Amino acid sequence: MIAYPACAMTDAAAPIEQLLIDLMRAPDSVAGERLAALDAANRDALVGLARRSRCAPYLAHVLDTRGDFALPDGLHALRERGMFRALAIGRECAHIHAMLADAGIDHVFLKGVALAFRDYAQPWMRPMRDIDILIEPGRLDDAYSLLHRAGGGIERFAHVPPEMQRDGKHLPPVHSPGRVVPVELHYRMLSPKLALPAAALAHLEAAVWQGRERVRIGEADVPVPRDEILLAHLLIHGMLDHELNNGPLFLADLVALLRARPPHRERWVALVERTGLQHMVALAASMLPGDAREALAVDAASVTVVDDATVRALMFQPERYRAQVKVMASLADDRIGSRVALAARKLFVSRAALTGQWRFEGHAPGTEPRSMIGFRLWYMATKLRQFFRRRSRSEDATLQSLRRFRAQLSAPPGDA
Repeated sequence: MIAYPACAMTDAAAPIEQLLIDLMRAPDSVAGERLAALDAANRDALVGLARRSRCAPYLAHVLDTRGDFALPDGLHALRERGMFRALAIGRECAHIHAMLADAGIDHVFLKGVALAFRDYAQPWMRPMRDIDILIEPGRLDDAYSLLHRAGGGIERFAHVPPEMQRDGKHLPPVHSPGRVVPVELHYRMLSPKLALPAAALAHLEAAVWQGRERVRIGEADVPVPRDEILLAHLLIHGMLDHELNNGPLFLADLVALLRARPPHRERWVALVERTGLQHMVALAASMLPGDAREALAVDAASVTVVDDATVRALMFQPERYRAQVKVMASLADDRIGSRVALAARKLFVSRAALTGQWRFEGHAPGTEPRSMIGFRLWYMATKLRQFFRRRSRSEDATLQSLRRFRAQLSAPPGDA
């Protein structure tokens, strides 16, 4: 086995955030004394943080499996709720697959469905906020009409016409047929706005349809991407799109996939080289335990360590200010032309985007200004007020961590 640099896992007294991260990526590495030292308040804090980070069911499994830590009462209830929800989502997946197949619409279930029902030991360990489905080119409108008739639209997205969201990767979500969970119909697996070469994006979009696998959900064999495509999508989505702000569930997903279904080594190495993901893979390797790093097929010399403080700051940043932190990091580091273009894109948006911000700020639907001039002035004032408000120390730390992470992500593998 290749000798990698040590993964920075803190076994001394550490913040609750660090403890949750370590339990998600390498629970066996966490010393029992570290858990035994938690008082009632810290136990509650750990459960609360796991719940907000959408990894409470998996935390329940990890702690129950260890056998050296009494499972907090709150986790028992969350685990049971997760079991029932996973069953309900599984039924919805099987139903949607049958509907699309009967209509002759080719499709692939992405991300959470593939991970939960194939790579985790039990589907309930991996919570799902929605169902992501990639639809074959030319059949998107048919699929959307079919799902919209079956489950109906979602009220908070009613102001967004489907035809307005064709420059990203998916349409506004609709309800699943049983109204159990939102469904996002994708016309691309990846956003074209990501900082990846056009040739790499095109290759991945074509490759997702090739060599698909099947996952058994109930009585249905649901199509999902093959291992290396799912892994590449997971890395790009978590590190380039979300920049780690989707929390420690990202690490649990990586470890679950790499341990359950290590990608075919030759195909994986060829895909990484063709799409230029070497720097991203090298950074991901530094956050994972040794066996998962081995499955990534990363040369030890190319591993670039992301320090724990950066990981914590990005994974647990306040959700309300995530978009603002991203913009501020871009304005701080981009060239002047890119800054002007970014400011224009953020300020001069569609009425649907203005309405979304109006509702996000807590205003009731239907109360937004009728005049586009007045509406745009309100929006600009809101954005400027957010930008120039006094930031907390934790937000400043998050901003600096994001700038540092972006610098590492854009640097050649092995460079600090």
